[in-house]
Amino acid sequence: MNLKSILLTTLISLLLISCGSVPRTQTKILKYAQTDEMISITESKTILLSTGYNTSIIEGTDLKYIGDIPKGKVYKPIDSVLMIEGTNMYQAYLVLQNEQLIGFYLPASKEFSNSLTTPLKLKFIKE
Repeated sequence: MNLKSILLTTLISLLLISCGSVPRTQTKILKYAQTDEMISITESKTILLSTGYNTSIIEGTDLKYIGDIPKGKVYKPIDSVLMIEGTNMYQAYLVLQNEQLIGFYLPASKEFSNSLTTPLKLKFIKE
């Protein structure tokens, strides 16, 4: 294999790796919830991610409001774990704004990920 082939292979590999990374920005919870507010998803949805992967949230999933970040309200799944995938897997909480899913809060790293291809309208009821 010549040098040109090695460089081309390396470049292609790096491009493929970068396509699947989950976009993240540092954030913090500005206001922790002082309530037991819960919502329950009433319609299953497949969530398409900009990483090329997808994840699902199923009907009957209960979510607890835990607080606000600058982008919206953060809801943690109860009795389940939501994961988003890129080059790595991340535990994720939903970030809602005006009843739309606009991204995810990554609790382990305290980051916001806007890895959605488009905001997604969720159907839920408040409990």
